[in-house]
Amino acid sequence: MFNWLLVFIGGWLIEKIIHRTLDKILGEPVDEVVDVLLVSAIENYFSTNSPEEIKTKAQKGDSEAQYNLGNMFYFGNNDIEKDYEKAAEWWYKAAEQGNSYAEYNLGNAYFQGEGVKRNYKKAVQLWKKAAEKNLAEAQFNLGLAYAHGYGVKQDKNKAVDYYRESAENGCVSAEYNLGNFYFSQENYNEAVK
Repeated sequence: MFNWLLVFIGGWLIEKIIHRTLDKILGEPVDEVVDVLLVSAIENYFSTNSPEEIKTKAQKGDSEAQYNLGNMFYFGNNDIEKDYEKAAEWWYKAAEQGNSYAEYNLGNAYFQGEGVKRNYKKAVQLWKKAAEKNLAEAQFNLGLAYAHGYGVKQDKNKAVDYYRESAENGCVSAEYNLGNFYFSQENYNEAVK
């Protein structure tokens, strides 16, 4: 009995932490962890490309530069003022060329209503494109969309399928959600895995 109570309390606490994190993701522009990772990726890209080079490459149609220019407008820096509309415009251009990260970010913009009108269905469409290219973050967001019915009919089985794909591609949050699902189904062996 005591062990079960510890598992329950531990699971409850972890669930509360995850819910707070999801509240941030769903209610604020970008989760702090994602912010740090994206800023780090942008800084790495800047170490080999000046802002002017990025702008020039983006204007010439380079999808990676378009994606990064969108990030520059999203986060803002010394050279560029934060502008969600311009971020979405550049991500759109990169997404049109099949850039999975731009598809993912543009999907997030539609989900949040940042720089574009909030549209859950459009967010899901973009995440699906990125998920087809095995982008774990997009697969995870699709799992959330199906779990909660954002832009799609709520479907726990599809949510689990997307969480599984995302987990197989290394997304720790998807592993947690998948384990939580199995735990709620009393499939403890799968939950532990």
